[in-house]
Amino acid sequence: MKNRRIFVLFMLIIVTLYGCNLPGSDGGAAPTPTLSDGDIAKTAAAKTVAVQLTQSGGQSSPQPLDPTLPPGQPTVPMPPTYTPFPTYTLPPTFTPLPSFTPTESIPCDRVTYIKDVTIPDGTDFIPGATFTKTWRLKNTGTCTWNSQYSLVFFSGESMGAPASKPLTSVTVTPGSTVDVSVNMTAPVSPGSYKGNFKLRNASNVVFGLGDSGNPFYVKIDVVAPLSFTIEYENIHDCIGWYAVMVKITNNGSENIESANIELIDLTASATLSGPITNNQPFMDAPSSCATTITDIEPGDYYYIGIGVLSAPTTGHKLKFIALLCTQDGLGGDCLEKFVKFYAP
Repeated sequence: MKNRRIFVLFMLIIVTLYGCNLPGSDGGAAPTPTLSDGDIAKTAAAKTVAVQLTQSGGQSSPQPLDPTLPPGQPTVPMPPTYTPFPTYTLPPTFTPLPSFTPTESIPCDRVTYIKDVTIPDGTDFIPGATFTKTWRLKNTGTCTWNSQYSLVFFSGESMGAPASKPLTSVTVTPGSTVDVSVNMTAPVSPGSYKGNFKLRNASNVVFGLGDSGNPFYVKIDVVAPLSFTIEYENIHDCIGWYAVMVKITNNGSENIESANIELIDLTASATLSGPITNNQPFMDAPSSCATTITDIEPGDYYYIGIGVLSAPTTGHKLKFIALLCTQDGLGGDCLEKFVKFYAP
């Protein structure tokens, strides 16, 4: 509506100006009109409007109206439309591939040791003693053992065992156990002995424990009927006399029942006491002054003391000699040993 009023006003101004400039009826030049100050102002305003219409192509661009404002109020630009950020999506959780476990290849023949049924390792035997060794073994292979399988001596001390013998008279299926026995004889000389054994299948292939193929074995100690150790203990006052004490440990296979003892001063080249024979020579403590023990069993120990009237000279080298026997009265097997020491 405002633009239409401006346009009508503009046309009226044009018509007025055109009419004022028409030539006179007499054919002479039209008189120059005289403009008042009001006319000059209207003319300038009309020109300004004309220029504005010319620059806009004769039309004014309508401005968008804010619908929230009442009519006639100045327009306010609308704020830009809010565009939300895109929703963030978490990446999928990484799931590792399952690990590959190779399948174990179980051999046809494999044996596992379970336990010693008889003769634990380190069992003592006297020279020449006979015994039966028994192992409990498990078939951890895939083939069944039968009478064509054998126990074979592999290395070490055979101790009278055969080179081979049938493993079993029945069948031993995979996963089953069997007790395998062999008769043996202890060597005649004291010492430790070990014999190693394996198994052999029907095709004469020898195999041992697990994947390593190690042998299973028997291990014994051969001891003499009479064996002992002697150790210096002390010299102590027994009120009126002195006891020189040693410790006796029986390492043999029979009891020690009698003793003959003697004490020598090596520095003075003199015998201080003995020899003395006694069928009840042993004491139960290193501080004892009386003998109360009749014998020493294998693996056990007691003390022997020899009496002197005065304490040995300090710094002198002494020698305690003991002849021990397996029967009273120095009978049976006898063995003599000694120990040297310095008087305190």
